[in-house]
Amino acid sequence: MLSTSTIASLSIDAIPIKGGPFSIEIEIGTPYQQEPDVWRCPVELNGLYDNLAEAAGIDSFQALCLAISLVQELLHGFCADGGKLLQDGEDFSLQGYSFGAAVRRRP
Repeated sequence: MLSTSTIASLSIDAIPIKGGPFSIEIEIGTPYQQEPDVWRCPVELNGLYDNLAEAAGIDSFQALCLAISLVQELLHGFCADGGKLLQDGEDFSLQGYSFGAAVRRRP
């Protein structure tokens, strides 16, 4: 459960290379200031990783960007290991949710 209110969420289905299908519930929380130069952004990928650490940055924007980047990297890793992502029974395109350097480096 996020420590702040959810600002973005998404539910997708996952089919691992071994084992049965499962759902991944992605949630990004509202960034909050922990110390003068430390902001944190709660992030969850329930079903895939159930205890992620919050993303930390020097400001709220960086913390939010790092949380989103963490989600993208973990989902790309799942696919690189042979897993498949679906939404409503169709292939889920991670590229549609990528931006900046992530788009340029991914085929």
